[in-house]
Amino acid sequence: MLPSKHSASKYGWFMTVVAMAACVLSIVTMVTQMVVVLEVRNLRSELRETKLRHKEAVLDGGDLAELQDAKRPEGAGSQGDIEAERPGKESLTGKENYHRSKRSANSITMPFGSCLQGPPGVPGRDGLPGAAGSPGRDGTGLPGAAGTPGQDGPPGAAGSPGRDGQPGATGSPGRDGRDGQPGTAPPRSLVCPSGYVRFQDRCFKFFTYKKNYAGARAACRAVGASLAMPKDQATNNFLFNQLTTYPSGSSYTWFGLTDLAQEGTFVWEDGTPLTGWSNWNTGQPDDHQSDEDCAHWYIPNGYKWNDRSCSISQYFVCEVDATVP
Repeated sequence: MLPSKHSASKYGWFMTVVAMAACVLSIVTMVTQMVVVLEVRNLRSELRETKLRHKEAVLDGGDLAELQDAKRPEGAGSQGDIEAERPGKESLTGKENYHRSKRSANSITMPFGSCLQGPPGVPGRDGLPGAAGSPGRDGTGLPGAAGTPGQDGPPGAAGSPGRDGQPGATGSPGRDGRDGQPGTAPPRSLVCPSGYVRFQDRCFKFFTYKKNYAGARAACRAVGASLAMPKDQATNNFLFNQLTTYPSGSSYTWFGLTDLAQEGTFVWEDGTPLTGWSNWNTGQPDDHQSDEDCAHWYIPNGYKWNDRSCSISQYFVCEVDATVP
C-alpha cells in the first residue's frame, strides 16, 4: 500500500538528503564540464598566437603591419592607435576585446540557487491501493464466544435399515388355557402293532436305547413309523405320563419337532408348522450357542419342551396310525 499524506512527514528528512546529494552531484558535473571547455579554448587561442608569431618572423615589417591590420576586428584602431592608447591602459586592443567578448558568450552561470530547499509542498493524493498481501499468521488472542445456534436444517434422507437387535427377555408364561372339548372316541376295533400303546387313533412306542436325532428318525422310519408328534395338550400329557414308567434316563427324550430348515421356525415331522398350542419351558427355545435345533422332553422341568443339539444321543418315541384289524 502507498504511504498516505499523514505518513509523508516521516520520510521528509530522507527526501531532503537525497535532493541535496543530487544537487551536489549536478554542481560537480557542471564545474568539470566548465573547466574542460575553458582549457580547450585556451589551447586553441595559444595555437593561433603561435602561428601568428611564426608568420611575423617570416614576413617583413610592412607586410606584418598589413597582416595585423587585416586580422584586427572591425572598429579597432590601427597599430599606431593601439600604441598611442597603451601607455595609459585606458583602452584595449581589438584582439583583447575580441577574446573577452567570446569568453563572455561562453560563460556559464551556476544554478546554486536550485540546490536550496524550499518549504514542503502540499501532500499529494493517496495512490491506488496495492495488491493484497499474503494472509498473516493466526493471532494469539482468545477465541470469541460461540454464536447462537442456527435454525435446524431439513431432515436428511432415511438411512438403510440397521441390523436386527438382540432378542428381548422372555416374558412371563401365560395362564393355562381351558381344556378343550373331549374328542370323539375312536372305534374299539382299532388296533396297534406289537409293542405299541394306543391313544385315540394313534399308536406310540418308547425306545429305551439312545440315538441322536437323525438316528432316532431313521430307526422310526425303518419300522414304518415317524418320531412322535404331540400336537395337542391331551396327546402330550398321555406321552409324558408314559415316560414316567421308564428308567430315569428317559428324562431326555426326542420327539418329532425341529427348526433345521429355518432357524426359529419349528416344523413337525410330517411337514406341518408348529402353530397354536405348544409346551415350551420358560426362556425356550433359545438356540444356545447356535447349536440347538431339535425338540425333546425334559423331566426336571415337568416335561416341558426344550431345544437341544441334534447330535446328542438320547431316548426317543415313534408314532404310527392305529389300524382296523
